[in-house]
Amino acid sequence: VALDGERLAFRPYGYTNFHIDLTGRLTPGTHTLSVIARNAEQPNSRWYSGAGIYRDVTYIELPACHIAPDGEYVHTEKTPDGWIMHVETEIVSICGSCMPIHRLLDADGRCVAQGEKTLRVADPHLWNGEDPYVYMLETSFGGEILRQNVGFRTLRFDPDNGLFLNGKHIKMHGV
Repeated sequence: VALDGERLAFRPYGYTNFHIDLTGRLTPGTHTLSVIARNAEQPNSRWYSGAGIYRDVTYIELPACHIAPDGEYVHTEKTPDGWIMHVETEIVSICGSCMPIHRLLDADGRCVAQGEKTLRVADPHLWNGEDPYVYMLETSFGGEILRQNVGFRTLRFDPDNGLFLNGKHIKMHGV
C-alpha cells in the first residue's frame, strides 16, 4: 500500500484485514492511494490464490477521538447471580478522558443492561443451535455508534463425555 508513491505498508498474507493510519500524511489537494497485489511473486500457495485483490479496500475518515477499528472485545461470564458481560473498548483519543457507554438490546430493541465496562444481566436468553438468539451491543462514544451481535452461552469440553453447550450434551458428528 502506497500513498503518493511512498510505501506505507506490506502484507504478505492477503486473507487478513489491516488498517493504516494516514493522520498527518494527507494535506489539502489530490493524492493517489495505491493498493497492489503481486501474486506471481508468491512461491507457492496451499490454495489457489487467483490474481488481484478480492477483499474490500475502504477509506474510512474518523474523528480525532474514536473507537479503534476492530477495537472492541466482548466476553461473558456466568456468575451465581446471573451473567456479566465484559466489554473492552480501545479508544483513540487526543481529546481527554471520555468513556464509551454500552447498551445491550434484546431482539425487540429493549435495553436490558447499560454501563461503561460491565453489563449485568440476571437471566439472559441463551444462544444455542436450535435457538441462535442474539442481543445487540450498542457502544456510543462521541458521535460514533458501534453495533454488534452478541450472545450468552457456556461451552465445556470433557475428554470422556464430549461437548456441552449450556450444560446440555451435544453429539458431535464427523471425523
